[in-house]
Amino acid sequence: MKSVSSVDIKERKKVEEELRLLSQYAQDAIIQMNSDGLITYWNKSAERLFGYTEKEVLSKNLHSLLAPQRYHKAHKIGFSKFKKSGQGAAINKTLELEGIKKDSAEFPIELSLSAVQIKGEWNAIGIIRDISKRKKIEQKLRDSEEKLRTLFDNINDAIYILDLKGNFINVNATACKRLGYEKREFLQMHIHDINAPELIAENPQLIDEKLWIVKDIVETVHVAKNGKKIPVEIYGKQSLYQNEPAIIAVSRDITRRKITEKQLKESEKKYKILSKELELILDNIPALIFYKDTKNNFIRVNQYIADAHNMKKKELIGRSLFEIYPKDQAQAYWDDDLEVITSGKSKLNIEEPWETKDGLRWLLTSKIPLIDVNGDVARIIVTSIDITERKKGESLKRIFTEKLEKEVQYRTKELNDALEKQKLYLDQIEKSSRFKTEFLATMSHELRTPLNAIIGFTDLLLEGIFGKLNEEQLEYIKDIDESSNHLLDMITNILDISRIESSQVTINIEKIQLNNLIDNVISTLRPLYNEKGLIIDLKGLKKEQLIFADRIKFKQIIYNLLSNAIKFTEKGKVTFEFRDSKDMWEFIVKDTGIGIAEKDFNIIFKEFKRVKSAYVDSIPGSGLGLALTKRIVNLHEGDILFTSKLGKGTAFTFTIPKNLSSKVNLEKIVKSFLSKL
Repeated sequence: MKSVSSVDIKERKKVEEELRLLSQYAQDAIIQMNSDGLITYWNKSAERLFGYTEKEVLSKNLHSLLAPQRYHKAHKIGFSKFKKSGQGAAINKTLELEGIKKDSAEFPIELSLSAVQIKGEWNAIGIIRDISKRKKIEQKLRDSEEKLRTLFDNINDAIYILDLKGNFINVNATACKRLGYEKREFLQMHIHDINAPELIAENPQLIDEKLWIVKDIVETVHVAKNGKKIPVEIYGKQSLYQNEPAIIAVSRDITRRKITEKQLKESEKKYKILSKELELILDNIPALIFYKDTKNNFIRVNQYIADAHNMKKKELIGRSLFEIYPKDQAQAYWDDDLEVITSGKSKLNIEEPWETKDGLRWLLTSKIPLIDVNGDVARIIVTSIDITERKKGESLKRIFTEKLEKEVQYRTKELNDALEKQKLYLDQIEKSSRFKTEFLATMSHELRTPLNAIIGFTDLLLEGIFGKLNEEQLEYIKDIDESSNHLLDMITNILDISRIESSQVTINIEKIQLNNLIDNVISTLRPLYNEKGLIIDLKGLKKEQLIFADRIKFKQIIYNLLSNAIKFTEKGKVTFEFRDSKDMWEFIVKDTGIGIAEKDFNIIFKEFKRVKSAYVDSIPGSGLGLALTKRIVNLHEGDILFTSKLGKGTAFTFTIPKNLSSKVNLEKIVKSFLSKL
């Protein structure tokens, strides 16, 4: 016979197995932890929820499944280390935390922990539920409540919520702003506290004594905290508020409408006065002005048209065109009227014949429709100005114009003959100019060849290749070298100018580091300005300043201007300044040199022209440098000018457009495209 204790043990094991099977198929995750906080049991729902198998998660701490920023809340309940006495009561709690799945994704969970004793040891049983859907629903509810609160407080109308006795339960922000009370003050007030007492006494029927509800949309007056009376339109309805019967009333401020109504009444009074004034004005305008209905009858006329027909104004009212004008003329007028009535559009400046007792005259007529509230034409306003004298003038003008055209044709023929002769002269001038340019280019090119030989052999003699020279020989050879180089520079400049004039020179736009280029030019000129003890001052140059220009030709511009400034400055300084404006790059070269007399301004950019002075004559030069510089600047679509004062110095300023690069690139693209056609 089996003992009772063994039967109990079997039964208990059976129950435990059933409970274990039950937990495996439970919808919520169920876990068990020992007194050290380590997981000792993990059901299937926990595996689905977190992604870990029971084998992977056993002996892990619960905190490894919780987001660190939320873990401290769970830690406070003490499940990481249980004591044997009093711990069970302390841990029976439910918390909302953030769980971490195996793939590191975080999600909201509800964790319920309770403590149990198993074999004398405290263990924790945890039930975990995914509350993601619940959280989304709660957030939607919060968002919806927030939208309703925002709408409630930001609607333009004041909203009052009252109990059935007329006491305020709630009001929106518009009500507080309009009447000047804070919400807490409203909650201690009655509806009668904001109504104008005299209106309640005069109109007791507006308010239901039992429900304090406005029976219909009515106008009344509310009194603000500062005593200001505000006309309002109010409507109320019984409803439920927080599950209790209440009155919800909507109040609209109609101050502007009341002002408008008052102004309208005043306008109506003024209209009668203005109507008489308008009639007086119309009667004194020298034109036919009248209103007609859509049945061709006069409604209103001015004195001018009445006098034109030898009638009184009241005799014309109600009559049609066919009763006043000949049938054909009346029909023509009426056809125009029908077009305006049908289309609803004005007909302006119509020239019409007008049969009068004094004969045929001409009118310039405009017909304008008046549209009623339904969008239909209700009236036509007609204005007609007598243009008979103008028509006569136009006839005379036409005759004069015809005679003038004949005279112009004759004179034009003479002019064309003269232009043909002038064209022949211009062709001869152009051929001569082209011959001059080509001749200069050819001669310059031919002269450079022997000059290069002279300069080359002179340099060899100066270097002593063919033996040492005595002082007199050395002096002569140096004179030959300077004169040859001077002549070569002049020929080179002539050649460059000739090429530019004959359109043989194009510019190659590229990105230029301005600082490096300026430093290079100044370095080349250093012996010249050091010899005179001059200072070179640079202004406005930013680090790594970039511009777009033809590198070689731009360098030639800077070199010519700086070398000129140094040559004609005995003491002081030479300044180079850069300015970056919206559409242009601006460059200024300024010196403290001898300056230029105003009488010589017109020759500065001309070829072979130099200022007449002893100082200028003592300095080598051909008078081509500035002429060439101006042409190179113009090639860049820029401009150059100068200011100067004799004895004080000179400043040359030239500009280059920033959009030059895009223009040049476009020209290249077009030329490339055309070359392929």
